[in-house]
Amino acid sequence: MLASSPSRLASKRDLDTLPRKHSALIWLRVACPCSRIVASAFPEILKLQREKEDRKHQLAMFDRQVELQKLGHTQKLDELNINADIKETEQVCNYANRDSGVRWVEGLQSSVRPVITYAFFCLFAAVNLTSLVTLKRGCCDSRNRVK
Repeated sequence: MLASSPSRLASKRDLDTLPRKHSALIWLRVACPCSRIVASAFPEILKLQREKEDRKHQLAMFDRQVELQKLGHTQKLDELNINADIKETEQVCNYANRDSGVRWVEGLQSSVRPVITYAFFCLFAAVNLTSLVTLKRGCCDSRNRVK
């Protein structure tokens, strides 16, 4: 019995140390597949992140395009308004310069605007000269009241 008991003790000791020795192997057996799963998922995670950034960039570009289109529409509207003003001015000028066949009527048509402009300028000058003469005569006191 004594011979069997040391072998029995040795086998128990081996059994006790067996899990400690093989715990690293067990850990590797569990960790390797998990690390492979994580390693294979890492490029997919990077790809999803890149796609998210691309979508964000595309949305920003679409917003800018919409803003530029709105700006283009306002510029087009301004251009149409300017062209309408130019056409209106041309029509007014063409109406005043159209031929009637009678020479003195054409002369009168072409002189209406300058005559009206000179008349208003002369009226403006007359009012200012009258004010100046009235002030020089001294009929107003220093508080701009008539005596």
